[in-house]
Amino acid sequence: MLGEVGQAVSSTLDLHSVLVTILNRSIALAGAEAGVIFRYSRAERAFRFVEAVGWDEELVDAVRDLNVGESVTALGDAVASRAPLQIPDLRLRPSNPLRDANLAAGFRSALIVPLVGADRIMGVTILQRRASARSPRRRSG
Repeated sequence: MLGEVGQAVSSTLDLHSVLVTILNRSIALAGAEAGVIFRYSRAERAFRFVEAVGWDEELVDAVRDLNVGESVTALGDAVASRAPLQIPDLRLRPSNPLRDANLAAGFRSALIVPLVGADRIMGVTILQRRASARSPRRRSG
């Protein structure tokens, strides 16, 4: 994955192309169906949509102008802990515009990965599936 990402970065200065490459590789590695990147603004204490792969235009339009406050969604929880956060079933999370738009588009589970720099939070990558994530089964016996 890093080789492809490095190639994308070195072959173009087009941020869109680089982000799409990163999302496509992340989706493939995670076995996800969609991926999205939000940038974080410390001044606004909020997240803003940057790029998505696997989202239809209706979902992009619904989310594009949202100002997602850090305390409103699990995005803030992931960056506060500086650790990935798995959401096995979005239906069990409190209602908010981002969650509700994703549920309406058919997404049921998500993995939120904070993008952390040396001295600041840059944003999050969210990998999504249309199926709810299942807990690992315990073996009996």
